[in-house]
Amino acid sequence: MAEPDRVEIFNQVVRLCGLSSLLGPGTVRRALKEVGATEATASVEHYRKALNQLGARIAIYRGSEEAAEATKRIKSYLATI
Repeated sequence: MAEPDRVEIFNQVVRLCGLSSLLGPGTVRRALKEVGATEATASVEHYRKALNQLGARIAIYRGSEEAAEATKRIKSYLATI
């Protein structure tokens, strides 16, 4: 199975965040920026490094329990790539 491209990975991570289409992309972009990446340059490892920042950002909108579930879903997805 071929590895998904960067756009597919970004879109899937945004979807797994559980945030609206208005909040999700910017939330993921800001978390990636904190680890020195952009959606165009991010590797799977960048997403892994950004999980804590992403979880904290999701918690602002959805609470800590939902943020923990979202980061768990994202981590599981990244493990399949």
